[in-house]
Order: sequence, then structure tokens, then C-alpha cells
Amino acid sequence: MMRVLVTGAFGRAGKWVVQELLAHGHAVRALDRTPIPAELRGSGAEMVFADVADPLAVLSAATGCDSLVHLAAYASPHNVTAAELLRVNVIGTQNVLDAAVAAGMARVVITSSIGALGFSFPTHPCLPDYLPVDAAHPRRPQDVYGLSKLMNEEAAAAATRLHGIGTILLRPPAIWNMAQARQRGWLSAARLRDNPEHLKKDLWAYIDVQDFAVACRLAVESALTGHHVFYTMADDGAADLTPAELASRYLPANLAEDARRLTGNSFYDLIPASEQLGFAAQRTWRQVLAEEAVEGR
Repeated sequence: MMRVLVTGAFGRAGKWVVQELLAHGHAVRALDRTPIPAELRGSGAEMVFADVADPLAVLSAATGCDSLVHLAAYASPHNVTAAELLRVNVIGTQNVLDAAVAAGMARVVITSSIGALGFSFPTHPCLPDYLPVDAAHPRRPQDVYGLSKLMNEEAAAAATRLHGIGTILLRPPAIWNMAQARQRGWLSAARLRDNPEHLKKDLWAYIDVQDFAVACRLAVESALTGHHVFYTMADDGAADLTPAELASRYLPANLAEDARRLTGNSFYDLIPASEQLGFAAQRTWRQVLAEEAVEGR
């Protein structure tokens, strides 16, 4: 059992990560600057109200913890100034890394994003050089959010080189709460079948929030040393087509050729996460819609 600091603990993904860690016997110190969500009231987590951009507050929260999961961040470049996004996303991450080193943690888990690659919020067309996209693929963000994630990845790698702390970077795509999306009508077979192109920019990648919480826990519990980057997403596409069909319709010929050789159902390399973390996402949109059909009988 470990004591784990979770930043951004009250957010859409954070509250699931807190619950996942608690369910597996870990003590959790939950840090955020927003009101406690109903799901975490009475959960047993220790609540800390602080801004990750405050280095002394982060150091205080990290003291006495064995590891941490850093989630606190703006999740897109929209509706926030570049200065504010960089303050939270970049300065906040550096504060977390510094605090982890000062607290003597062996390893930390930092949430990055496929946005670091540059695909998610491009002004000019941005496509991968090859498939599957692996951890070595060049990162070419055009937006401040993707830039912040690239900077965080470099800061984590530098912390490993300088201090020897283990840094595990998770690169999820958009994190869906599929049960909620289904209830609100956002997730439907018709929507994914009739308009697959609208999710092309992320190469149709997705992960359910429950699966992402498991990935965070497995990373915390791992014995990995050094610096690592893992794609954490469903081995599936957010469309009612195979990867080869999607690529032939919407991607250039060289990528369509690569897609025909894929061994899985994702355009990203998920093997390292499977082999080194033991992580494989369990929830797919097809499964969630099948559950809905059963419930509706």
C-alpha cells in the first residue's frame, strides 16, 4: 500500500483515479482548487485545496507521499489565455516534479497527451509520418496546449536524467465517460458510423475514463525505473470501420499502406503499455452500446 498524491483530483478523470487507487488499498491525498465532487465526499481521501502553480503548496502536499499521479491541467487551448495555460500546465508540472524529488519519491506518473504530437489542435494540416504512431514519433505541436505537453515531457525526462527519479508519461487521447455520453445521446452507433471524419485528427483514438484510471494505477504500482512514454487508449477506433478502411478513405496512400499492416485495431503502438505496465483497455464504445441494448430489453 502506498500513499499517493493525485493532482487535479476533482476533475473528470481525477475523481476516477482517486477511486481506483482507494479501491486497491492505497491511501490518497487529493489536491485540487475546485469544490469536492459528490463522488469523493466521504471517500476516505485526504483533501488538499491548492493550485499546482504554488510551489510551496505542492511541496507540502507531496511530503509524506510515496508516489503521485499528476493530472492537473487545462485540457485544450480553448477558452484560456496562453499565459494562464502555461502557468498551470508547465509551471505546475515543474512544481510537481520538484516536489516529488524533494519528497524522495522513486517514480511519478505524469499525464501527457497525444496532443504533444501536434495532431489534436492543428491550424495547418498535421498527419503522422508513419503507422503505428510510437513513442519515438516526432512531436510537432502548433498550439499552446500541445506545446505545454511537449514541454512537460521534456521536463520529466530532464528530472530523470538529473535526479534519477522514475517518470512515467501517459499519452491518452480524449478521455470519454462513455456511460455518461451514452445517456446524453452523444455516443451512438449512428453518430460514429455516419460521421467518422470528425474524429480523424486524433486518428480515431479514445479511452474510457474507467480504463484510464486503471492505467494510472498500474503505472503507480509498476517497478519501472528511468523515463517512459506510453500510449493509453482502447485498441479500437471511434468509427464503425476497420483501421484499413479508415485509412483508405481519409489518409494519404503511404499511411493507408501502413494501416494494412497493423496487427491491432489502433493507429498507435499499444504494445509497450501492455508489456511494461500490463495495461489493456477493457471498455469500447461497442461494448457500452451493447450494454445499453441489454438494459433496454
